[in-house]
Amino acid sequence: MTSSSDEALRADIRRLGEQLGDTLTRQEGRDFFELVEEVRALAKEARAGGDPTALRRRLAAVDEATSILLVRAFSSYFHLANIAEQVHRLDGVVEPGPPGLPFVPPETVDRAVDPTEIAELVAAIDVRPVFTAHPTEATRRTVSHKRRQLARLLADRADPRATVRDRERVDRHIAELLDLLWQTDELRLRRPSPIDEASNVLAVLGDLYDEVVPTVLEEFAEGLRAGGVEVEPTVRPLRFGTWVGGDRDGNPFVTPEVTAEVLAAQRRLALEKALVGVDVLVVELSGSSRITECTAELSAHLEAESDVVTVVAERWGALNEEEPYRLALSFVRERLRRTMLGEPEGYAGVDELLGDLLRVRRSLVANRGERIARGPLDRYLRTVRAFGFVMATMDIRQDASVHHELLAVLHDRLTEPAVDYGTLDAAGRLDLLGRELGEGRPLAPPGIALDGRPGETRRLFRTIADMLDLHGPDAIESYIVSRTVDADDVLAVAVLAADAGLVDVPGRRARLGFVPLLEDPDSLSRAEEILDRLLSVPAYRQLVTDRGDRQEVMLGYSDSNKIGGTATSLWGIHRAIRGLRDLSTRHGVELVLFHGRGGTAGRGGAPTADAILAQPYGVPRGAIKITEQGE
Repeated sequence: MTSSSDEALRADIRRLGEQLGDTLTRQEGRDFFELVEEVRALAKEARAGGDPTALRRRLAAVDEATSILLVRAFSSYFHLANIAEQVHRLDGVVEPGPPGLPFVPPETVDRAVDPTEIAELVAAIDVRPVFTAHPTEATRRTVSHKRRQLARLLADRADPRATVRDRERVDRHIAELLDLLWQTDELRLRRPSPIDEASNVLAVLGDLYDEVVPTVLEEFAEGLRAGGVEVEPTVRPLRFGTWVGGDRDGNPFVTPEVTAEVLAAQRRLALEKALVGVDVLVVELSGSSRITECTAELSAHLEAESDVVTVVAERWGALNEEEPYRLALSFVRERLRRTMLGEPEGYAGVDELLGDLLRVRRSLVANRGERIARGPLDRYLRTVRAFGFVMATMDIRQDASVHHELLAVLHDRLTEPAVDYGTLDAAGRLDLLGRELGEGRPLAPPGIALDGRPGETRRLFRTIADMLDLHGPDAIESYIVSRTVDADDVLAVAVLAADAGLVDVPGRRARLGFVPLLEDPDSLSRAEEILDRLLSVPAYRQLVTDRGDRQEVMLGYSDSNKIGGTATSLWGIHRAIRGLRDLSTRHGVELVLFHGRGGTAGRGGAPTADAILAQPYGVPRGAIKITEQGE
């Protein structure tokens, strides 16, 4: 941090502290503010090496209600200090860390690697932050919203164009926010339901859609372009995942109905955002055929659309007759609207939307509109590609024992059960399940009535199939098997998926991927052995082939941390990664690692960039998933 940036940051924190003091005086009285100052002075003295006895004595004399207010006052100050530091980092007041790829000087890129090779590498990038529900860390949405407002006000105040009056106005608004924050309860009165959690995550995803992702992806593309590397706007280096509505490990409230409801809410938001983006493009892309031409391809498309989407032709055809791009986007908007309402002539999937947009783009590029194509249209294309019609791909997670429980029930109901499933050991289950997966037959009639948890587990697989039919392949991609201790735990899920028609080895259908979650020191130490046994099952290896020869493995940082400690956990994970890397090479599959990192050091948290760079050689191949806990 430079001296000038340090001084500016300290000035902001000092001013926020003074404004917080004013809030405490207004809200709780002068006596409470003086108590806060007294405690602060005693704590400062103790921290500097003084005797902490006076601090302990003073705190011991405070009643419970006042103690709660003291905790709130000091936590409020630290939140304000953190917000100020984040604003300064974003504004570049604090010197940034090591530059990423978009900031590599063009001459360095040219000397190091051929641009075509870089373009191929970029096309393989698949970074996926996955939002998980963690009520102990989640902040109430109203508090997060007010803190974001505060951050924006600090940025406005630091604007060099701001006048004295502007700064006075900002200070007034900050004072209003501080009073509101003080009067707002940071704690929820009840544990949030899965739908509440989904609403929180959707709010974050909505902000990312509007405020973050378009800029991040544009800077990424422009940085590469400066090095002579062209990135197609349909390349998807970034997308998002979610566990909310899909993580039923230990949460009985996440039912198949909840999964369906959350995915429906995600789809609604994605289509709403897509509609807003098209509305912006309709306003911006006002090119006239009297000044520039459009391609014959686009002209033919407009004629065909006029016969199908007649409402647009009747309403806008004459008005936009000389504005082909505006008319084409009006057709796009109407098809999106019909998609949202489930009406005919809507888009079957996001690829159809991208196809219509790329047709417009080709016409722009061919008719002196390359900058227009690279500007507003490409920003929209990249964003739609990142979020699709689902906002975030949902992972399903369930404990391994639940699947064996269902399989035992189903085997007991068979007419002539050859074995008692419940008596089999891991090796026996692996052999039996491998044969069943290869046969691809249902385990029982679809309408069979099962009670309790086995019935709900079987219904879950049917729900997954229904959701993929309704929302497309991006809705759900992976089924994560918690507490995997051997290969049969994963194979059990694959067999249940075959029972629901999600996979079919003889028919070469593989609509779902299966992910072992290795989360305790023992399973991590046997990671290579477990995956080797799994990939050695011919039927399962065929499923992996049908999913592009990719096998995902999730590594649990939290449980391994709690059981073995931080150093043991990280070393165990590092060794597991090395073993999985070598094993995947021998089996000819691409390894995708899902890092189940926590939000704190005790749960495996650490600087994400450092953790990625610390992976063993040969592991990073472009694809990575990382959990983001809380908000």
